[in-house]
Amino acid sequence: MNLTRLSVRVSLLLIIFQGVLSGTEKALYVSPGGNDQNPGTFEKPFRTIGRAQEMVRRLRMQRIALTGPVTVYLRGGRYELAAPLVFGPDDGGLPASPTVYAAYGQETPVLSGGVSVEGWTPRSDGDSQ
Repeated sequence: MNLTRLSVRVSLLLIIFQGVLSGTEKALYVSPGGNDQNPGTFEKPFRTIGRAQEMVRRLRMQRIALTGPVTVYLRGGRYELAAPLVFGPDDGGLPASPTVYAAYGQETPVLSGGVSVEGWTPRSDGDSQ
């Protein structure tokens, strides 16, 4: 093998290797059974979406070298929102490093801002009391 071919192959491998490293995803996990004191890993997820949002903002403010997407995976279950969940332009990330909130796998997260009403019964005239 001549030196030119070897140089081309090494260059291609470096480009491929750099592409793999530059696209590294930062993943955070949220679960209704989690705890906001957890680190947000798969094994120890956050409990609230707000806590995950706070961590994403902190990562971006610290100028951590985020070269791929930041994905917040929501595990299945019901998330009771005590206050509105507000996303602004800064929450979206950058073209090379977008922030994505997604359901984990085939699980179904449900975000609820409603309040459970207990003791409700229908009246005979169709109204409620």
